[in-house]
Amino acid sequence: MKKMNYIDDTRYSNLKSEKMFNNGTSKRMIKVKLKEKGIPDDIINNSLDTLLENNKNDFSSALIYIKKRKIGIFYQKEFNKKDNDLLKHKWYGTLARKGFSYDIVKKVLELDDLTEAENIINRIKF
Repeated sequence: MKKMNYIDDTRYSNLKSEKMFNNGTSKRMIKVKLKEKGIPDDIINNSLDTLLENNKNDFSSALIYIKKRKIGIFYQKEFNKKDNDLLKHKWYGTLARKGFSYDIVKKVLELDDLTEAENIINRIKF
């Protein structure tokens, strides 16, 4: 099957990392998931480098994730100061468990311009 290119770790790694990124997964988590599948480190690193060449980074992936989950700037319900602190605490935990660094989480949750966030997301999808 390898001779006929039905099984190709490089192609699988590139496609899977691109798909996971577009679903809002951090590069750290992409690396872990591909490692679980038995993909060698050099192939994983090449796939992640390819993502970087296409201007796809953890910040934009985190924006995709918070849009999908409707948290942060995309949160649509009204809340007061007490709720704000509790929600931010929950959102920090959610993004941290998804593999994003503290700096990325802080930057994403402090973003306050919805059109700028939408533009960043739309720019990286193509």
